[in-house]
Amino acid sequence: MLTDPKTTDLFYARAAQAGDEFRKHTLSFSVAGLGAFFVSLTGEHAPKLSCAERTALVLALIAFAIATLSGLFAWYFAGKYFHERAANGESAAASWHFRKNIFDVLLVVLFGLGATAPAVYLLLKIAGASP
Repeated sequence: MLTDPKTTDLFYARAAQAGDEFRKHTLSFSVAGLGAFFVSLTGEHAPKLSCAERTALVLALIAFAIATLSGLFAWYFAGKYFHERAANGESAAASWHFRKNIFDVLLVVLFGLGATAPAVYLLLKIAGASP
């Protein structure tokens, strides 16, 4: 077990940085997913979709959109947490940390759902479920 406060602080700082990087990249992928859907599903060459394919793509769009919002909220709450922690201590910042964690979990779960739904769409296409 680590007992040296400097080493503990270093690992805590690295864990916070890793969480920030993960949030940043997952948020970027969610926004990219929304953009890819927009480009491919709008315009004159948009494919005709079966009901199942539409459902999969709508689910992916909704999941990516909410994941994007969750990532933005998590970033906001992380900033509030660190500000409150610096100003008033760890115990005063606990509610902001809890909120950040909720939105971090939402970001990951909804990104996973948003990334899985297009795979379902492709499986439906390959299986010939399209009109």
